[in-house]
Amino acid sequence: MIRKNLNFAVFFSDMLGLTPADCLVMGDGENDLEMLRNVASAGGVAVAVGNAVPSLKAVASYVSLKVLSLALALSLSLSLARARVL
Repeated sequence: MIRKNLNFAVFFSDMLGLTPADCLVMGDGENDLEMLRNVASAGGVAVAVGNAVPSLKAVASYVSLKVLSLALALSLSLSLARARVL
């Protein structure tokens, strides 16, 4: 069972054998701050949704659109472009 306060980026990257630099994470609230900070500082893609709290926008690699489905699509496009897959 995953503890509520466990950093999901670290949990999943460890489980899959990835580093935070290999991750794309998205968030909108204070509870996402550590996750975005860790991934962004490692060189991964950390996206704050357009309606995110200001502190999250400050640490994000990108600030995306307010509509979650569009934000996810844009974030994945940015990540794939960074990886030169597109």
